Amino acid sequence: MKLHDLDASGNCYKVRLFAALANIELDIEAVDMANGAHKQPTIVDLNPLGQLPILQDGKHVLRDSQSILVYLAGAYGGLAWWPAHPQGQAEIVQWLASAANPVPHLARWMQRIEELPGYLPKP
Repeated sequence: MKLHDLDASGNCYKVRLFAALANIELDIEAVDMANGAHKQPTIVDLNPLGQLPILQDGKHVLRDSQSILVYLAGAYGGLAWWPAHPQGQAEIVQWLASAANPVPHLARWMQRIEELPGYLPKP
C-alpha cells in the first residue's frame, strides 16, 4: 500500500499518524511539490487536482485524507478503529468532518470578525 506524501502537509500527517497508531504499514513516497512533481502524470493520473495525500491500495485509489482515514480504519484497523454499528461510525465521521480543516476555518472566521464595523484589534 503506497501513500503519496508531502512531509509538511497536515493532511498527509493525519494519515501517517493513524497508520502508525493502528500498526498499518505504508510505503511512503515523497512527492516533490516544490519542483512541480504534483503536476506530473504520475500524480495527476491518480488525482486530477494534483493534491496530496493519495493512497494506492492495489486497484483502489483514494485522494482525500478523510476518506483515506475511513478506508484504513475499516479495511485494516479492526473494530477498535471502525466499529461495526452505525452510531459509532457516524460519530467518527462527525468528528472527522469537524476536524477536516480547522486552520482555514479559523482564518476565515477571523477575517470576518475584522471586517465588522467598529472592530478594533488589540495592540
